[in-house]
Amino acid sequence: MAEAPVVIRPARPGISLREAAEYRDLLYYLVRRDLVVRYVQTVLGFGWAILQPLVTVGIFTVFFGRLAEVDSQGVPYALFSLTAIVPWTYFAGGLTLAATSIAGNFTLLTKVYFPRLFLPLSPLLAAIVDFLIAGAILGIVLGATGRVPELEALALPVLVVIMLAATLGIGLLLASLGARYRDVRYATPFLVQLLLFLSPVIYAADVVPEPWRYVYALNPMVGVIEGFRASLLGTTAFPWELVGIGAASSLVLLALGVRVFSRTARYFADLA
Repeated sequence: MAEAPVVIRPARPGISLREAAEYRDLLYYLVRRDLVVRYVQTVLGFGWAILQPLVTVGIFTVFFGRLAEVDSQGVPYALFSLTAIVPWTYFAGGLTLAATSIAGNFTLLTKVYFPRLFLPLSPLLAAIVDFLIAGAILGIVLGATGRVPELEALALPVLVVIMLAATLGIGLLLASLGARYRDVRYATPFLVQLLLFLSPVIYAADVVPEPWRYVYALNPMVGVIEGFRASLLGTTAFPWELVGIGAASSLVLLALGVRVFSRTARYFADLA
């Protein structure tokens, strides 16, 4: 007589922090896998984390700093753009990785049960290595140019938390949509490109008319990038209002992302 199949169900529907803690070893190996795929199996390895921001800064400096003569608030445009590219690269890369995290792992989803949150979360955790390397490059450049961070640099951890929350929130939304609609993988690069021009990476936020600046700050990266520049370069006063709006916006996005992901995660295997 054939044995009845064993069905493993989650402790509770959706995202469970207790369950995630129980499977933490799996999260470690998923993050390790992402790092191995990204660096160990490439020619340059960790060199890509150094090359990418430097090449981007070079291109931006030539086209926007010299040819377009975008105002850099009295600091060299290369430094002006590098300070923004460090958090932006993590945000943009995180969205791209999260968008395909479910659709790219359907085989794993149909073989074994584990917290589905780990699939979009692991590449975001792995990408922190890139962020730290880029941050180290920024620190070296600041030291070489004799720049001393402002007292507001103590708020940098808060800015990083806002950046992580916004990336995870939007990433969970894209991952949920990407599991059902394959168009998301093609739409995400366009979304990232659009957000680039809707964030003060190439230009400063003060070019946006003041009545619209608070609406503009609903993009969490506005407060993050302007906060990085104000605390590290002293270009303007620290934008507390923009940061506050961005923090509230990132929390809303995170809550929305968790809610949508929780409702759709139980159906991911059926969509394979």
